[in-house]
Parts: sequence; C-alpha cells; structure tokens
Amino acid sequence: NQYRGRDLDNYRAEFQKLLERAIDLAGKEPKKVVVVSIPDWGVTKFGKESGRDTTEIARQLDAYNAANAQIAKMLHCGYVDVTAVSRQGGNQGAMLVSDGLHPSAKMYTAWSERILPAAKDALSQH
Repeated sequence: NQYRGRDLDNYRAEFQKLLERAIDLAGKEPKKVVVVSIPDWGVTKFGKESGRDTTEIARQLDAYNAANAQIAKMLHCGYVDVTAVSRQGGNQGAMLVSDGLHPSAKMYTAWSERILPAAKDALSQH
C-alpha cells in the first residue's frame, strides 16, 4: 500500500480484514497469529535510486507500522518489529539480492532471529 501511494486509512481497513481472516484460519485464536512489521525499502539501493524521498518513505512506513501494531494489539495477536533490522542492514549489499531491493538469505536470517521467539510462543498457544 505504501509503495503504491495508497493512504493510511485504506491500509488500516485492508490490514484489519486480512488479520481477521488470519485469525479465523488460526482457529479463531489470535494468540496463534504473529504480525511482522513492514521493512523499510527506502534504505535499499533500489529505494535510494527510485527518485522518491527516502525520509518520506520512512515516515510513511512508520505510520503504517504504527497502524499494524495497533491493530495487532487490538485483536490480541503477536507482533514483531523487523523494520529496525531492515534500516540497519538494508543498505549493505550482503543483505540484499542483486536487484538491490529484495532481502537476501542473510537479511531473512536476521529477521527470522527476531521472529522465532514470537512464532514459538504463538505455536505453543492452546
């Protein structure tokens, strides 16, 4: 949504519907669902060469992530922030594949290390 320039209210509505669907698919047990924040693509080589204002991208993504965190909390789901990791490593070549945008296995590993405790917790819910 952010990349396509859709507004935050549109994102909130769509995200909440998707999260409610995920909860339904998890047997109506929200504690079994983990939301992962949106990485900051603006820090990547692609983002920097996109011609878009990377400070504005970061500001918008912070607003989107505040919304998804709030909705996750409201619906009693887990939440993991990987945005900080993307900002720390997203401008390093080893953290991206050759297109300069998408995460490499190294970046996915860093995210997974953040996500794993929440995933284990979610999977242990009865």
